[in-house]
Amino acid sequence: MERTPLSICAAVLLLSSALPATPAAKVRTKVPGLYRGEVVVHALGSVGLMIALDEAGRGLLTQTFLVTTDQPLPAGLDLRSTDASVVYRKDAYYVVLPREHRLLVLSFPDQSSPASEPDPAWTGLEITRIGGLNAWGQNLGSPHHLPLTLDDVEAGRIPPALLALGRPE
Repeated sequence: MERTPLSICAAVLLLSSALPATPAAKVRTKVPGLYRGEVVVHALGSVGLMIALDEAGRGLLTQTFLVTTDQPLPAGLDLRSTDASVVYRKDAYYVVLPREHRLLVLSFPDQSSPASEPDPAWTGLEITRIGGLNAWGQNLGSPHHLPLTLDDVEAGRIPPALLALGRPE
């Protein structure tokens, strides 16, 4: 069993503890919070991204986050990690992938505060920043779309009905 270094755990705690006082762009989501489990990050074209989370360890999605950006995504964003964390704050999403030693910071325009991000030298994580986030279909929860597995998301087998939920009109 892999152990998560203490510095990575502290980084997740730091990111999840300070929620900004000012509201961000209007997004449809439950409450900001910390979600843990196995995570698949799958690019949907050049500006779309799906973050799928299995909190129960059964391979089935329990949370999904669908986002688009104003700018093209960097290459290499098809990732999978066990014991990962997704921190949703009103200013950004932080996806901590300890096995890959990566931290994805997806920020809304004019909302992210670099001061609240952990120091990469301290955590040992490679930080990938993605700005210009437009949120759609966040935190859908998967009961209406099960059984959808992490393997399905990783392979790009995502039902069109799921992708269509919450798209901007």
